[in-house]
Amino acid sequence: MSDLGWFASFAVVALIMIVVSGWIAWFSRRSMKAHKNQIEDMVLEMREIIDEGDRELPPES
Repeated sequence: MSDLGWFASFAVVALIMIVVSGWIAWFSRRSMKAHKNQIEDMVLEMREIIDEGDRELPPES
């Protein structure tokens, strides 16, 4: 294979690696956002439960 052929194959492999790494970064960022939203929802639910528990307790003397 000539030098140009080696360079072309190397360039194609490098381009594929760049595309794949970009896709992985995009996907992981998207899944982290979804995970963050789930955690925020869970925290809000826990705060509501704690607030309800505080309302049910009699005032301390």
